[in-house]
Amino acid sequence: MKNKQTALKYKLPISAAALLFWLGVWAFLAWRVGQELLLPTPLQVWQSLCGLAQAAKFWQTLGLTLSRILAGCAIGMGLGVLLGFLTGVSHVLDIFLRPLVAVAQSTPVASLIILALVWLRKESVPVFAAALMTAPGLLHNTRQGIAETPRELREMVRIFCVKPGKQLRMLYLPQVLPYVLSGCAGAIGFGWKAGVAAEVLSVPRQAVGTELYHSKLYLDSPALFAWTAAVVILSVLLEAAVKLALRQIRGKKGEEGRND
Repeated sequence: MKNKQTALKYKLPISAAALLFWLGVWAFLAWRVGQELLLPTPLQVWQSLCGLAQAAKFWQTLGLTLSRILAGCAIGMGLGVLLGFLTGVSHVLDIFLRPLVAVAQSTPVASLIILALVWLRKESVPVFAAALMTAPGLLHNTRQGIAETPRELREMVRIFCVKPGKQLRMLYLPQVLPYVLSGCAGAIGFGWKAGVAAEVLSVPRQAVGTELYHSKLYLDSPALFAWTAAVVILSVLLEAAVKLALRQIRGKKGEEGRND
């Protein structure tokens, strides 16, 4: 416990020192290059980001991108958990869907996004990309949770003819939930990256990816770095929020377990 408190005490200063170090490396490299087009300085990027943040369009764009990607992640996680449960309890269905999952995992994201541009509206492509990158991880985790369910418990519910709904609530849900929760943060991270990449390729009317594309097109390197910084900051905040929510859920489950 004491070692943990000591580690937490020094974590913030060390993190701040690491951040300052890499900002210094960035500033040095920008000074050596000496061309804003190739590598702007941290100060130039900060000034560009502050200028963007003063406009309402900046926050609207971030909100629209966030809503699209979160919608895609929600769809992907729901689909992944459902298919993971079905393939976990049905060996035949697992064999049937395994080639499709393998294709989805091995095909380059850019190829899938370009195909989606043929099938979907521009605004729907980031949702599709986020869902496609989120689903396989949750499918694998859910299926693993089902596989780790003790065989004796499965046999018991089968012998006593327990209703499917009660089996799901009393047997499978407690077993699968930790696996699902552990995969959520990583799945959202993959979905976020894929969604922004999809926006860059599909160029919807108002999106962060569209602003990145236009910054590259007009050779506005400070704006390009500023929008990238906004994406990174939002990604870090989103991941922190997800981890906090998952920690609270695990805490509540632990309290319920102790009360029982």
